[in-house]
Order: sequence, then C-alpha cells, then structure tokens
Amino acid sequence: MAAAALLCSCGQYNQPDVTALADELCLDQGLDDMTVASKSDMEVLFDIDLEKVESYSVRYSSQGGYADMIAIFKMAKSSDVPSAEQALAEYKYARYEDFKGYAPIEAEKIENGRVLIYDSYALLLIVPDIDGAVKCADSEFTK
Repeated sequence: MAAAALLCSCGQYNQPDVTALADELCLDQGLDDMTVASKSDMEVLFDIDLEKVESYSVRYSSQGGYADMIAIFKMAKSSDVPSAEQALAEYKYARYEDFKGYAPIEAEKIENGRVLIYDSYALLLIVPDIDGAVKCADSEFTK
C-alpha cells in the first residue's frame, strides 16, 4: 500500500471529471442503486472544507445496511490533499466501527476499502471488488 501511495503522490496524471469517474466506477462495480450525496450530506459525512474543494462526486448505497461508497474530491490546491486524505481515512475507520458488530461482510468490504491519491485528487473506494476499482481508477488517471 505504501508503494501505491508513493506512485500516486508524484508525477503527472490525467485530470478526469469527478462525476464521470464516479459513474464509471459505479458501472464497473455493478452498483446501480447509489445515492448522489448533496452538499448538506457532505457536511455530515466528511470533515472536509468544501471551500477547499474544486469539485467532488460522492455516491453511497441507497440501501441501508450496505457500506458501498465512492467518494472523489478534486482539491483546489495540492497542499489541501493531505487533510482530505486524513478525513477520508477517518471516515473509513468510523464506518468500519459502525459495521463490524452487526454486518461482518460489509465490515470486511470497508476494511478492504482504499483511500487513493492522484495529484490533487483524493478518492475513497468502498466497493465489492476493490482490486477492480483500483485498476479502473488507475486507468483513468494514467491514460
């Protein structure tokens, strides 16, 4: 995981549209029942200052009891990426704590979830096939 973070923290990457990327990841994962987070949802879900975000797209499972989430933030300044990365990691940990006692399959999905960084982008992927999602994201940033 450290090697992936190093690879993702430097170099030139494409800059995909966050909504198009979220759509592609949902399609790739077969997640067709996802809710698009509103601005008020964002204020509750993540400790990320939206004033520092250039664009974002967040999708979460519309069905209670499922942990699926795709969150993509393009930060306005690269210096704000570490705080977004930390906020996504904290959210992931809190969700794991929420699910571990009553939904072990979903807790495992969260545990396997990943926070990825590509230049000014921070992504949180909690999906059924994390390896496939990482490949999909990598392909969009490295085309």
